[in-house]
Amino acid sequence: MSVGFAIPRIGAFSVWRQKARLALHQNLAPDQVTWREEAAPQHDLFGTDAPFCGARGQRRFAVPQTFLDLAVPVCLHREVQRFALLYEALWRLQREAPFMRNPADPLLARLSGLERAVLRDAHKMKSFLRFRDVGVAASGRRRFAAWFEPDHYPLELVAEFFIRRFGDMDWIILTPDASLCSVNGEVVLGEGSVRPDLPKGAAEDLWCTYYATVFNPARVSPRTMQGHMPKKYWRNLPEAELIPGLIRGAEARHRAMVALAPPQRDRQPPDGSDTDLKPLCFPQPQEQ
Repeated sequence: MSVGFAIPRIGAFSVWRQKARLALHQNLAPDQVTWREEAAPQHDLFGTDAPFCGARGQRRFAVPQTFLDLAVPVCLHREVQRFALLYEALWRLQREAPFMRNPADPLLARLSGLERAVLRDAHKMKSFLRFRDVGVAASGRRRFAAWFEPDHYPLELVAEFFIRRFGDMDWIILTPDASLCSVNGEVVLGEGSVRPDLPKGAAEDLWCTYYATVFNPARVSPRTMQGHMPKKYWRNLPEAELIPGLIRGAEARHRAMVALAPPQRDRQPPDGSDTDLKPLCFPQPQEQ
């Protein structure tokens, strides 16, 4: 017996969990289940999700929280085998639960690598996404839009971050694979988009001025900079246009800063004595 399941790109973890539960109830081994990804319509980000257990009268499956914490980001990776790998891990959990405590296990190591890649992608998105002002809505709320090109599908992981930070305005985040829209506090995950032609706002000039001001020419390291902010993100960052010029002029700016710095007084005279340093004087004990 073989069963195939289709998992949507949006809300993947919730659907995978339901399908995996069905497969376990039918006692289907990993090689009896096939998984594929499919596109899906918009998704309510705050929709309810049933716990990982069987229905009434059915067998209940014990799943540690560590597995669920691992599965959520893994479902957001681009690896086509991610759902099959997770089901294999779930199958093993019902038979050899201790394997989740062995980081050297090949399956767990592979899943952990997928998890780290997605979490890193989410961190980059929170760091390098830039909103642009697209006007004021009829309700009077400010409206902003942003374009980002992640490596995987991290929108569901970063949604809470942007909701908390920008709850007083309407906004939309567009990516090639999915979109995240917040209007009047209602948040919806939708389909992806092509790169939009977003207007340049006055806030960008202020941000670029600030970035150029705080740029430290004495600590320039292009290799380190690109390690933290790879070039693939530069074309969507307004301040990135300044980076090549700031790097080229860093040495000259550094020399100018050193020349303008007040001279430091030499605290050590040529004779080796130091008139500014005086020994501590302690009161001598009085003889009785």
